[in-house]
Amino acid sequence: MNTISLLKSRKSVRRFSNKDVNLEKLDRVVFAGINSKPLDENINLKFKLIVNGHEFAKELKGYGGYFGEVFDAPHYIAVITENKSGFLENLGYRVEQLMIKAHELGLGTCWIELFFGRDKIKKLLNLEGEDSEVVVVTPIGYEKITIMDKFIKNLKDSRSYRKSLKEIVYFNKWGCIREAETEIESKFLKILDHARLAPSWGNKQPWKFLINDNKVIVFAKKEVFRRKNELNYNRLDCGIIMLYFELVGEELAVRGNWSIEKKDTLCHQFDVSDKYEYIGSFIMK
Repeated sequence: MNTISLLKSRKSVRRFSNKDVNLEKLDRVVFAGINSKPLDENINLKFKLIVNGHEFAKELKGYGGYFGEVFDAPHYIAVITENKSGFLENLGYRVEQLMIKAHELGLGTCWIELFFGRDKIKKLLNLEGEDSEVVVVTPIGYEKITIMDKFIKNLKDSRSYRKSLKEIVYFNKWGCIREAETEIESKFLKILDHARLAPSWGNKQPWKFLINDNKVIVFAKKEVFRRKNELNYNRLDCGIIMLYFELVGEELAVRGNWSIEKKDTLCHQFDVSDKYEYIGSFIMK
């Protein structure tokens, strides 16, 4: 599937039909996750198919959901990851590949992040004692569309609100907003104009990009936590848009690789706001 077309049609599904998906199709989705390209090869991921999604959804209530809502779906897929530096962006980058496959097969999915009670979810999945994290699951099934849903959809613009490029892209220094001045800068802006349609939790779009020569550097907005040691889920959203940046770039004949080496000097070098943290750099070949 063309990635640019995919970004225009890709959506989160939150209402599911009770119709079961055949196991062969579900296995193809899980297989896509297992064989997804990693952002960091040193972080292991496992994918667990939950066939009885209705019962699992009941157990999720109070521990996860989208603005507190848990979706009743016929099936779920839980993703188990090692807890290492960079695991959230790696998670977003890889699980979105699974969701793309589901979309291609006519199935709906939705990111559900587990903010609380992750230990309980591990117990449900028989993962107690493992040095791993379960921070996201996705319901999976066929979308349920009512007449009212179709009516509302017709009232909405097909491209839901997204921040403009000038709100998310700087050049050479934090806060520097201008037009592209080189061919490479123009190509990067074209890629970002499509990639900014990537999904993010609550449609917050918690990312900023800085174009510097042949590099595009991505930063995640820091979360303000009430409790210590909470995860910055904005990093997961950055992993998603990093995937789409790369895929759109390939379609537009712009190739390169993501470098996720932690470079503490970059934030100082580009006068980055202390409200953001460095995630990675796309270096054009």
